[in-house]
Amino acid sequence: MRWIELAQTDRVAALCDFVATWYADVPRRAGEPGDANLGDGTVPPPLREFFRAAAGRPVVHGVQNSIRPVGQLIPDADGWVPFADENQGAFILRYGPEAVDPPVRCHDGRTETAEGEPLSGVLLQFVLSEAAVGAPAGGSGWLGPAALRRLTSALLPVPLTPAGWIGGPVSVHAGPGLVVAVGAADADGDHHVFAGARHRSGLGRLRQLDLPWEEFDG
Repeated sequence: MRWIELAQTDRVAALCDFVATWYADVPRRAGEPGDANLGDGTVPPPLREFFRAAAGRPVVHGVQNSIRPVGQLIPDADGWVPFADENQGAFILRYGPEAVDPPVRCHDGRTETAEGEPLSGVLLQFVLSEAAVGAPAGGSGWLGPAALRRLTSALLPVPLTPAGWIGGPVSVHAGPGLVVAVGAADADGDHHVFAGARHRSGLGRLRQLDLPWEEFDG
């Protein structure tokens, strides 16, 4: 899992490596936009690299939430650019103007809050959360502190500031062929957890943990 090591120093390289390996079995569609279709140079480098990594694979743009295509990256009156949407309109992510790796804010229809990661980190959070929630195989449920410790001790933490935009703070953990998103604790101390794998074999290490999943494909 080279991408976890890369995430410590180069979020964009980590994103590209993760997409290339996680979606290796998804054939690219012919005739997808190339570099000439990535706008007039105003698209920040992390987002340009996301589009290149996702080219020909629409699934990378999101299953639950979605990254907007280049043609819809239209600045708001304040110069900030909406680039991602929750599937039911619960939030919009916007990046700031005129920066190589701009800051990101999440607008939930009432308030707007700053994310702990810049655009490069938020894009990596995005592809990882979509992998956890929208993978072909996986599990989900509410885990208490003891169950959560059993789960996370079997995985590697992804070195990212917890994401606020997913309803967070949400942290991400991973193992071979497996991505797990851990939500914030509720009033009882339980965490909503999603685990995703491209193939059922990726769930192997979770089968032995005796966790109280509500849904589990393993």
